[in-house]
Amino acid sequence: MKRIKVRLYVREHGTRQYIKVPKRNVPIYPPNTTFVLRYRSTWETLTVDNYTSATSKRIEREPELPRGWRPTAKPKPEEAKVGIWQLQECLNQLVKTP
Repeated sequence: MKRIKVRLYVREHGTRQYIKVPKRNVPIYPPNTTFVLRYRSTWETLTVDNYTSATSKRIEREPELPRGWRPTAKPKPEEAKVGIWQLQECLNQLVKTP
């Protein structure tokens, strides 16, 4: 079984910029820090309060991934579904118009 690397990142508040958490000399993170795991091309936002919990979650994920565990996909918001449906209906009306 091939080992899948699981890396821990921190997402800066108010941006989509990710910063890799160093393995040594780890800084002290404020209470509302968003921790994110990355494995292959998948990003998983964690709901943890501190660095210790995030690290334990990372260690927990490493053996689960080769066994077939996959994160559950978040459902799309209703607004996005309605917008696509309205666009499709407009296109259908344009095609029907002679």
